[in-house]
Amino acid sequence: WEKRGELKDEVFDEVIWCTTASAPSWLRDTGLALTPSGFISIDGTFQTSHPGVFAAGDCATNVSDPRPKAGVFAVRAGPILRENVANFLLRRPLKAHELQRDFLGLISTGDGRAVASRGGFCLEGAFLWRLKDKIDREWMAGYKDLPEMEPEEEFVGITEVAKAWPKRGRVFEDAAMRCGGCGSKVSSTVLSRALTRVQGAAPPEDCSITRFPPNAAVVNTVDYFRTFHNDPFTFGKLAAVHALSDVHAMGATATGALALATVELAEERVTEEVLVQMLKGAKVVLDEDGCALSGGHTTEGKETGLGFSVQGYLLPGFDGFLKGDGSPGDVIILTKSLGTGALWAADMRVKCDGVMREEAIAEMLKSNGKASRVLVEERQNVTAVTDCTGFGFMGHLLEMLGEGLGAEIDLEALSFYRGGLKAAEEGIFSSLQESNESSRRTVKNHVEAAKRGGVRYKLMFDPQTSGGLIVFAKNYAADRLVELLKGAGYDKAGVVGRVVEDTGG
Repeated sequence: WEKRGELKDEVFDEVIWCTTASAPSWLRDTGLALTPSGFISIDGTFQTSHPGVFAAGDCATNVSDPRPKAGVFAVRAGPILRENVANFLLRRPLKAHELQRDFLGLISTGDGRAVASRGGFCLEGAFLWRLKDKIDREWMAGYKDLPEMEPEEEFVGITEVAKAWPKRGRVFEDAAMRCGGCGSKVSSTVLSRALTRVQGAAPPEDCSITRFPPNAAVVNTVDYFRTFHNDPFTFGKLAAVHALSDVHAMGATATGALALATVELAEERVTEEVLVQMLKGAKVVLDEDGCALSGGHTTEGKETGLGFSVQGYLLPGFDGFLKGDGSPGDVIILTKSLGTGALWAADMRVKCDGVMREEAIAEMLKSNGKASRVLVEERQNVTAVTDCTGFGFMGHLLEMLGEGLGAEIDLEALSFYRGGLKAAEEGIFSSLQESNESSRRTVKNHVEAAKRGGVRYKLMFDPQTSGGLIVFAKNYAADRLVELLKGAGYDKAGVVGRVVEDTGG
C-alpha cells in the first residue's frame, strides 16, 4: 500500500476483498430491459419493461430511485408486489412506492462481537452480536415454526379476473356452467398435442390390443387418486408406481396401462402442459417396467388426479400370490418404510421438513417390480403377498390373516419415514387415520402396544401411498429373501414379525 508517496509492505494472513453485488449472467437472456451494470430495470411499481412481469431484490434496480443491494429492501418489496400483481390482474393502476433510504446493518466479526451501521453512524460491541443473533434466529424461526393454516379470503376473485380479461378469463367465468358427461372431456386438440409430445404421433383407435402368452392367466386392476404433489411429473411417476403395485403383489407381469386423468380447469396451454408432464412422468415408470401406456381417458375437474387401469398376465403354471395362503410359522417381511400418510398431511400444512420429504419421495418412487420378480423367482418359499397401501400396514395385514391365523409384530423392526414420525409426534395424521384405526380392536394387547409403541404404533395404521410389499414366507428362507430384496434396492426390507395360530381370546 502507499502512504505519502512511499510503498509500504503489510504482513497479513488472509485478504477479504469486498465488492458490490454483481448481476447474474442469465439475466441477459430474459429479454427484459437491463441497467448498464446488468440488473433488471424496474420502476417504483416493481414492474419490468415487460407488462405483468415484476422483479425485486438483488436482481433488480429501480432506475429512478436506486437502493443498495440489501435484504431489507427485498423483504419490504413483498407486500408491494402482492398489491401490484393483483392490480395488474384486475387492470387497475399500479401503485408506486418509495422505500426507506437508511437501514440498520449488522456484521459479525467472528469473535462474538458485531459492527452496526446506519446512515453515517457506526458502533461495535459484543451486545450488538447478541442483538444480531436474536434477530437472525427470530427470522429463521419464522420459516420453521409456521402458524396453523387458516382459510383466507381470495387474493384475487376469479370473477373479477374474468371481467378484467374477457378472452382469457372466460374459461373461469364459465366454470360453473361447464358440461358433464362427454362434454367434460379435455378437448381433442389439446389431447392430441399432449399425446404426441408424450409418445409420438399415432393414429387414434377405440381400443388397445394386447397379446398374451398361451395359457397365461390375465390380471386386471385399477387405481386412482387426486394429486398431493405440486410437480405433475413426479406426481405422474408416483401414480404409476402405485397403480402397478397390485400387479406386482400378485407376481404378475404388467403389459399395458390405460390412464385415467383429471386436469384442473385452466387455459388450454396450461391443461396441455400439466397433462404432458403427468403422462411423461408416468411413462418413465411404465417403460422401466415393460408396461405400455396404451391409451386412456381425460376430463376436466376441480382437482388434478391421475390413475391407471393396468393389465398383465401370470406365467403359465403359476397361479399368482394370493393374500390368504399364509400358514403358522411363516415370517412377515415388509419391503418399504411406513408413514407417508402422516408425512403428506404435514406437507399440506407446510409443516414437513423438505429434506425428510425428499427422502420419502425417493423411496416411494421405487417400483415394487424388482421385489416382485425376486419373489417370483423364489416362489417356492413365498406363501402370500399383498401391497401396503391405503388401509395401512395393519389393515392389509388383517386381509392376509385368514381364519385361525394371527400375527406377532416386532414394532422395533418396522422402518418409518423420519417425516412421518415427526408429523405423528406433532399430532398430525392423515384424514383416513381414524377410519384405519378401527381395526385396532383386533389387536389383543392394544392398550399395552399403544402405550409402549406411541406414535410408531399409530403409524402401523397410517395409509400408505406407493407403499411396499407385505410378504409371508417360509421361516428357513427369510434371511435369503431379505438379502435378495436388499440387493434389488430395497434397503429397508426386513423381517417384522411372524404368523401364528389364533387361539382366540
